[in-house]
Amino acid sequence: RRGPARLISKAAELEQRAPHLVDEIAWRYIGALQSNKCKALVTGVPRLACVETVDRAKVARALDMAVGAAIASGARASSLDVLVQ
Repeated sequence: RRGPARLISKAAELEQRAPHLVDEIAWRYIGALQSNKCKALVTGVPRLACVETVDRAKVARALDMAVGAAIASGARASSLDVLVQ
């Protein structure tokens, strides 16, 4: 459905690597995520398919707002899967 997945657990590392790798990769973020990093992660990694281990409602809301804004602006084509811990 979304192609091969790659696992990276630091938002900044994923933002740096994603633009330089093939477009077929569907990225999955696993690990702690601060709400203030959500927008940068969503906009910096357009092929981000899933964020796992979301443990706070504040982070879930921040991801929802960032994805909605990215879709509205055309920077993102689809929704984001979020796994709540």
